[in-house]
Amino acid sequence: MSDSSNQRYQLIERIGHGGMAVVHRAHDSVLERTVALKILHPHLAERADSRARFAREAKAVARLKHPHIVEVFDYASADSEQSYIVTEFVDGPTLRAFVDEHMVKHPETALLLMLPIVDALARAHLAGIIHRDVKPENIMIRNDGSPVLMDFGIAQMVDMPTLTATGTMLGSPAHMAPEVIDGTEIGAPADIFSVGTTLYWLISGALPFSGPNPSALFRRILETDYVPIIQRRPLAGRQIAQLIDSCLAKDPKDRPTAKDLHKRIKRLLIDIGINEFRGELRTYNADPAVYEEQLTNQIIPKLLEQAYQASATKNIGLCVDLLDRIFILHPEHGEAKALLKKVERSQTIQRTLFMAAIIFCGLLPLFVGGWFFMDTNSGRELFGTSQSVQQKKEQTKTISSDAAPVVMDVSPIQTVDAGQARDGSTPQDAARELDTNVVNDSKDSLIQLFSAMRGVRVYVGGRAHDPPDLDSIRRSGGLQLPVGRHLVTFYRRGCKTMRTVIKVGSGGPDIDRIDFRCEKTDLRRPVSPKGGVKNASGTSDAPKVKQPLTPVAVRSKYKGARVTVNGRMDPRYLYQIGNGGGLKLPPGTHSIVFTNEGCEPRKKQITIVPNKKRKYSLIYVCKHIPAILTVRSTDALKVFDQKENYLGMTNSPIKVAMSETSRSLRLTIGPRSGKFLRKTAMLRAGKASTVNVD
Repeated sequence: MSDSSNQRYQLIERIGHGGMAVVHRAHDSVLERTVALKILHPHLAERADSRARFAREAKAVARLKHPHIVEVFDYASADSEQSYIVTEFVDGPTLRAFVDEHMVKHPETALLLMLPIVDALARAHLAGIIHRDVKPENIMIRNDGSPVLMDFGIAQMVDMPTLTATGTMLGSPAHMAPEVIDGTEIGAPADIFSVGTTLYWLISGALPFSGPNPSALFRRILETDYVPIIQRRPLAGRQIAQLIDSCLAKDPKDRPTAKDLHKRIKRLLIDIGINEFRGELRTYNADPAVYEEQLTNQIIPKLLEQAYQASATKNIGLCVDLLDRIFILHPEHGEAKALLKKVERSQTIQRTLFMAAIIFCGLLPLFVGGWFFMDTNSGRELFGTSQSVQQKKEQTKTISSDAAPVVMDVSPIQTVDAGQARDGSTPQDAARELDTNVVNDSKDSLIQLFSAMRGVRVYVGGRAHDPPDLDSIRRSGGLQLPVGRHLVTFYRRGCKTMRTVIKVGSGGPDIDRIDFRCEKTDLRRPVSPKGGVKNASGTSDAPKVKQPLTPVAVRSKYKGARVTVNGRMDPRYLYQIGNGGGLKLPPGTHSIVFTNEGCEPRKKQITIVPNKKRKYSLIYVCKHIPAILTVRSTDALKVFDQKENYLGMTNSPIKVAMSETSRSLRLTIGPRSGKFLRKTAMLRAGKASTVNVD
């Protein structure tokens, strides 16, 4: 520093250093205050034009007046031997140090911490200044809990040709935007990308981009290849995940501006009841653990309110996502469970109506065509002429008056007539055959049914009677049975099933009256007619009694795993189901399918036996899908792994077995000109990766 600077600023202690500067806590003897003095490394300002640019940019940053941008007090002039900048001294930890001590529990807390930083970036971008190095280490927390962005504009103050000569790259690699790495024009979207990586780290505890070496890291950033935040931290939910994804967009044009991003974060915070942001930050800084616990009780009602609104507007995806977040915080939340069941029922009804509409629309042309066909002369000839129909009507008038209670109309005559027309008989033959059947079924062959209960169903020979209810049979005159032995079953929910065998001879049935009296039974147990009482489709025609659900414990170390039960995917992740008491399944055999990124689907069957006190559990073990590796080279070279096992040839896909979702693989390639090349490949199960040799 110059002599005048040495007289004004006395260095107290060194408090930090980085790739661009050494930071000292110093005392300003003129204004009697503690300041932070950053002295840039000599190689960053060796030339006079570099120092002039530094002074110009420092002056621009000093004009940025914002409560969350560190204030610039002084800077080196263009004729100074050293380049330095004097800023306010923030007596607090960096954001990284703060989070290392107080882990962020709620994603909304991360949004609250970054909201002032995004506002600061919006102010700077409006002034045409880009930070270029947004990261947790450049954000500090004041004593009042407010975050402040440090080193604003220093990256832009440095002369880039000088840096290129020294082989130094500005910024932190893990937070760099793709355009920073590939050397294209750098603008405000680069800062938004860094905000996205910082938010990702705050919420999940891990960086979105990582690699064993800078080359692998840069490749993943250029391809924007990262695990979605909702897989690492499902509590983030779909809305916050979409916000982060927009920040990490590969194309800078697809990223939001700092102003728009500030509005989106602010809206998400207001939706959960955080309105007074500075006060919330002070409360959080005073005791982060207590604040996070209180925030849990505040978030759940707000999420539930949003879920109801989403359900009312038919936004089922958002509704389920919000309920999923509630279940993570409170697995046994009764009101959330009730809303989820309501949504599931409505979805089932909608799917049923949708399928019915498809079937109806598909069959409508057939009905129209059939009606047209029936209205033609050929149709009338097939089902009998008007004269033959009149003959049938006259024949039915000759039936004995004793048969009046029998439910019968002309349509059965038409059906028989149609069938007989196909095998050569005449309509008159069919009518005579019907007349004989009707005359034989006299009133004397009817069995009178009585019951004081309503809703009694009648089964004959294992099939539901038509009509099936006892009252309708009684009003039609009674139960009519042909000659033979018949098992008649009476069923009503809540009553003991009644069965009787009736013998019908040529002189009529052996009994003429049956009274059904209800004997109460346990409603909790399924009651259905025995002896294979089925309807025409082969399934039980009796009302189904709701079966008790049996818990099935599920376990897996893969947090992104999902489970599909009987063809329907559970909206929760597998670990959430396990923490919430497991699957709840009724008695019977169920098909269970486990899925996870990079794993083969695992199918299992489980049979729940009713009224058996036994524990059921399922453990999901991932069978990883091999990764596909391609080593690009202008020469045909052999590829070996770190154990010198031969894998394949360059420029050809190589299948690599995986024991984890991702792994790094050290490769030996060659020989080329008598030498072997060493490369490291980052592999992901089920994904294709490429390594360039040249």
